Amino acid sequence: MLRTLGGNLYEFIENLDALHSYLSLSYKEMNAPSFRVERNSDGTMLLHYYSVRQGLCHIVPGILGAVARDFFKSQIRMEIINQKEEVERSRMKEHVVFLVTQEPVFSTRTRSNSKPSTTKQCNVVPGTRHHKESINK
Repeated sequence: MLRTLGGNLYEFIENLDALHSYLSLSYKEMNAPSFRVERNSDGTMLLHYYSVRQGLCHIVPGILGAVARDFFKSQIRMEIINQKEEVERSRMKEHVVFLVTQEPVFSTRTRSNSKPSTTKQCNVVPGTRHHKESINK
């Protein structure tokens, strides 16, 4: 099912909310996050992550890094550039904006035989309550 969400990483992220909506029909108690993605002129993406469940934003780089590597044979670097709490329908919601850099940039290749690097970074902007981390597999 995951492979049908898009032919590249941008399309995949665009369709995550539709997948979560479909899953919520079966899992009534599910509090799924929401994603909105924007393309930048320099080939990067801005990923807006919204969740009523606080503190889970740090799993997003790992999950999307695995999707980029396994489905699209690319690697990504994700950096938190903004993080705040917003009120929506009388509930607090975390809103995190990631800068996503993909190599190759916005690849339309879906499944090639090339091997990407297995190193990904999640660089967190100073001034937030989080730290810089580098993950090597």
